[in-house]
Amino acid sequence: MEEVIFCEDGKAYAGMSPRKYEMTTKNDERFVVLRSNGVFTFKVSDDNKELFPVDSFTKNWFTEKHFF
Repeated sequence: MEEVIFCEDGKAYAGMSPRKYEMTTKNDERFVVLRSNGVFTFKVSDDNKELFPVDSFTKNWFTEKHFF
């Protein structure tokens, strides 16, 4: 994926398809969990401006890049 758009109420658009996401916190770190044909997990940067894939499934099937 080159782009993902996060909307309010847990809705997102990635690859022009509607998806659902949730925000979670673990050990004082924030994550976005995007559910589609799998569970994709991104770490939120400290300044809340970037998302980084955190596991091999997300890197292999969604993106290896980070999002701004």
